[in-house]
Order: sequence, then structure tokens, then C-alpha cells
Amino acid sequence: MASASAVGVDDLRDALGAGPRSRRFDWYEVGSAVAPADRDVDSDGIVDEGDGVAARAVAAGAPAVIACGDDVTVRRCLEAVVGTSTALGIVSLGSGALLAANLGLPPGLESVPYALSGEVARIDVGELNGEVFAVHAGFGVDVVHGRRADDDPAPGWGEIARELLGLRHRFTSVVVHVDGVQCFEGWTASLLVANCSGGPGRGVLVPDVEPDDGLLDLALLAPRGPLAWVQVLWRLVTGRPQRAEHVRRVRGEWVF
Repeated sequence: MASASAVGVDDLRDALGAGPRSRRFDWYEVGSAVAPADRDVDSDGIVDEGDGVAARAVAAGAPAVIACGDDVTVRRCLEAVVGTSTALGIVSLGSGALLAANLGLPPGLESVPYALSGEVARIDVGELNGEVFAVHAGFGVDVVHGRRADDDPAPGWGEIARELLGLRHRFTSVVVHVDGVQCFEGWTASLLVANCSGGPGRGVLVPDVEPDDGLLDLALLAPRGPLAWVQVLWRLVTGRPQRAEHVRRVRGEWVF
């Protein structure tokens, strides 16, 4: 399955066909936008984002599905192969390729040999609201990292006032259980459940996360005490990264 990218379709076909002649490929172009006539669509005219054709390949007994695209295409194909004997190969194309990067796969056509003949390995996945993820899921994670560089000018009082008025929309009351034990109840502006470190900066939240250890890593903004809350609110308003001591980390098999 291939989604649109800077790599030409012909180049991708040639690279995939460079292996042993005994291999046979069924080729599908998929996408999430309005598709041209040659894109795979279902009976309702909805463009297939990869999950439909991948599921059909699994049902037909395909030994592998190769997802060529960004994390959207990869995740859709991943949903189809989870829990089956069908392997998922990844040809990392496009700007959003976090799973491939976390697995050490090179970008572009350099990842084709790994998809065709690489060692098969199992990784953990999570499920949220019926959708499978292999990197991370959550909300408000960016507020932990901040939006300003250290050398940016301090915000004016008008900007601070606007931010304060908007803070009420950032906080959510949550109750979090890990492996059946309640580990948090209260208000937070950021919650991350991760199987990989994800993009730049998120390794700070989950520094020891491993994609194949059988565990998910939870990180949430959880200040303790009035003074800590003042520090958190000020850093949210000014766009500064939150302090590490205000981020709670827990690891387990089940997070809900």
C-alpha cells in the first residue's frame, strides 16, 4: 500500500521489484484526501486509507503487507495485521514517519531492503477508542515542552491575560489506572501513553520507553501542592517547558 510522497511511484515500484523474482506483489494506492480515479475506494466511494486493502491481504493469507507512506498509512495497515501472522514492512515516506524512526529504519527508498528481507520482530501496540497505535496517544503533550525559546522576549500583560483566560480549556479532570491500580485522580493539561519515544523532545517524557518490552509508558502533568501549581500555570502562560518534577511517570501493561 502506498500513499502520496515525494518519491515517485515508478521509483517505488522499481525498488520493490528489485528483489527475487519469486515475489509477487498486489499494488494499491491509498490516501485520506479526495482520490483520483485509480485510488482504491469502497462501495460507498470512501477512499481506502490502507486498512481495507491490508485487511483483505491478511484474509487472503498474505505473508506480509508493506506500507509505503507516513504514519497515517502505517497505522492503518498496522490495524489490519495486529494479532495475525502477517508481517508489516515499512517503507518510510513523507514527513510523519515516527514509528519507522523509532525502529531505526532509514527514510525513503533506503528502507525498502528492510521491508523486503529484514528480520521479523514483534513490537507492542496499544488501543485507544478502537484505534491501534504503536508510537503514542494522549492529549496536550506539547504544553509540557513549551512554545518559546529561552531568548524570546517575555510576553506582555495583554498576552498573559489572553493565555490565562484560555487555560480553562487546557485542563481536563481524569482518573487514571495502570494495571488495575488507580495512580492518579485530578486535573491535568497533558497526558501521554507511549510505546515509543515519538518526536523530538518526547523522549524527555518517556526516556526509557522500549517498543518491545510488553509495557506502555504513561507520563502526565501532575503538580503536587499550591506552589507547584503556580509554577505550572506560569510556565503554561509564558510558554516555557514544564519542570521534570511536575511530570508523573508510570509503566504497565494496561492504562485506562
